[in-house]
Amino acid sequence: MIRGIGIDIVEVNRISDMVDKWGERFLNKVYTPYEVNYCKFKSNTYECLAGRFAAKEAFVKMLGTGFKHIYFKDIEVRSDEKGKPYLRIKGNADRLTKESGIKRIHLSISHERKFAIAFVVGEEG
Repeated sequence: MIRGIGIDIVEVNRISDMVDKWGERFLNKVYTPYEVNYCKFKSNTYECLAGRFAAKEAFVKMLGTGFKHIYFKDIEVRSDEKGKPYLRIKGNADRLTKESGIKRIHLSISHERKFAIAFVVGEEG
């Protein structure tokens, strides 16, 4: 049974502007080293970062908590060997997920030059 859904869309320029303005400070606050490294080697680095930002936002919407008591870096977007994205969560994000009865999290990310979008579904059992 579905326990929650979340969706978010991000303008890629918003992320590139933040990186240009704040540099490593922004990257280190929002992204894990894995995420930064993964996106750094992509030809579409800012689209990749925007997709991961959207995924984090979609996740907290799925939980219904927003970022209250959850850090951006507690939500990490990884990719399997085929490139399919998935979430690795820790800290309060993990605790709140378990308290909500969510056992499986499904993630889809899409992006193009101007926008990135992510959709998250939380499923029980």
